[in-house]
Amino acid sequence: MVQLGLATKPKPAIRYRHMMAEDTAIWTKFLANGDFIPDKVWYDVRCGDQGELPENPPDWMTKMAWHLLRKRIDVVGKVGPVYWIIEVKPRASYEAFGQVVYYSYAFEREYSPGGEVVPVIVTDLVDPDILPLCSEVGVVVIEVGR
Repeated sequence: MVQLGLATKPKPAIRYRHMMAEDTAIWTKFLANGDFIPDKVWYDVRCGDQGELPENPPDWMTKMAWHLLRKRIDVVGKVGPVYWIIEVKPRASYEAFGQVVYYSYAFEREYSPGGEVVPVIVTDLVDPDILPLCSEVGVVVIEVGR
């Protein structure tokens, strides 16, 4: 099993690893409102495959590809025994839905966390068309507003 590494306490910050400015504003607002705060978090968690490499690549190429070309989960949060796979998006739509569903799948396969894995979208504005689909498949949507 791959290890997540050191967790941090979820608290508002000026920057978070791998987040764009608009995502940072949404995540900071989410943390500041204090409604659903995870016990601990990991930022920029890699999952999935790095894609095709040439036959018999040198070690440096394999290591770089593993680090740079894999998918990146914005935030993994632990709430009791449950792992939240969190995608932070302004104006969440089907793209956010697809990302968080895939990330949850890949995270569970790679990290084998032993607890429940729940896909979560944190957004400032959600496309209402995705809400029934999210509800049906268990994707939690948290809208923090603008």
